[in-house]
Amino acid sequence: VEPDGELWGPAKQAAAEWSYALGRQITVTPDGNIPIFLVPELDAVACGPNALGCGYGGRDARIEILKSIPSQHILPILLHEIGHQLRGEKGHVAKNPNAIMADPIRGSVVTEDDVAFICERFDCAPSSRLTN
Repeated sequence: VEPDGELWGPAKQAAAEWSYALGRQITVTPDGNIPIFLVPELDAVACGPNALGCGYGGRDARIEILKSIPSQHILPILLHEIGHQLRGEKGHVAKNPNAIMADPIRGSVVTEDDVAFICERFDCAPSSRLTN
């Protein structure tokens, strides 16, 4: 993420929110391990036909955010896609439709269910500071 780019502020905020929720330091830097890009279109096969963002793992790890989405959706989409990167795989919270890892447009904050979902694969414990 470029410090003067449109994604810098929302990416830093998303990292701060995950840091708070997980009790671990999540950082965003210009030369980070997982680049974040605004793209004109997403791969419908890899991301789904209605996706607004997409994360890729492995050797080509990256996050892509659809350039045409309204600015108010950038932060929730980044929270969601960073969540996938933290978990290390695709998947969604099924029991709470307001969880950011269920629906990043409906949910706008990280919930206890989101943290539990990430902590299934990431060494952390749910924060008592969050709500569902």
